[in-house]
Amino acid sequence: KNIKNWKKINILFRKNECENSLYIFSQINIFRVWCMKLVSAKLFETIILIFILLSTARLILATIVSGYTFVMIFDICDLCFNFIFLFEMILKIISLGLVLDEGSYLRDHWNKIDFVIVVVSMVDIQSLVQKYFTSSSSSSSFNFIKVLRLLRTLRPLRFISHNVQLRLLINCSDIKCIVHCFNSLFHV
Repeated sequence: KNIKNWKKINILFRKNECENSLYIFSQINIFRVWCMKLVSAKLFETIILIFILLSTARLILATIVSGYTFVMIFDICDLCFNFIFLFEMILKIISLGLVLDEGSYLRDHWNKIDFVIVVVSMVDIQSLVQKYFTSSSSSSSFNFIKVLRLLRTLRPLRFISHNVQLRLLINCSDIKCIVHCFNSLFHV
């Protein structure tokens, strides 16, 4: 029975050399194995793709509709999407490891883009808290948040990163071009 379990674990982690994810979760850790099975499941990937498409639709709708009620609804949607994508990222980091070993989360260029988008979205949550729960707002930090919100338009890139056929259409040099655009954006 143990040999069968070892074979299943070896198959599950065949492309991942990370022995201990985050120095806590070994490859035989029940929680890590569960996370790996979950993020490897086709249904999980499909659900994340649906949320990416909904998030993109929300961005498009924000350019068409306006008004206080819609802004509140969009902010709630953003909050939900941010936590869903953060949850996905955490599951993948636990499953794959963060960066040190081959096959780790940040060793993949597409995951690097996802990581930047999720981190920027988490910073954006701070602006929502400031908007709804504090009476004062600093104009310099608000302008900084506006620039970060522009980066949310990169969310559709997450669709490409999760769709194998689209990933094949875009080669590594295109990813480097996107990273170069990131650098140019911050030097303007």
